[in-house]
Amino acid sequence: MKRIAATVFLLLASWAQACDMSIQTPANVSMEVDNMRHGLKNELTLFLTVKSAVDTEFKRPPNVVDAQGRVSEPIRMDGELGKMNANEVRKWVVYYTPVPDFTAEKVVLQ
Repeated sequence: MKRIAATVFLLLASWAQACDMSIQTPANVSMEVDNMRHGLKNELTLFLTVKSAVDTEFKRPPNVVDAQGRVSEPIRMDGELGKMNANEVRKWVVYYTPVPDFTAEKVVLQ
């Protein structure tokens, strides 16, 4: 029972942390951080849902920014970039390897 409680606590903690991250997107585009995962070797993985109210095109996955304004670009992404039709929803998984003292505070999609 203690093991289940510990697992639930960790899941809730990661969910709460994901919800605290600010989001910056172009007009008419919304993005949600569904979940995030931190690896042992300073890896960061974001699970994102992107919605567009108008036709738009994405050429690059989102970057993450810390409190000092440092930017970490993704090393890999699962999901489709390119043209996105109005009212389309996409799921992305984006992988980062920021410097060791980096704490992501904002996700920036351009």
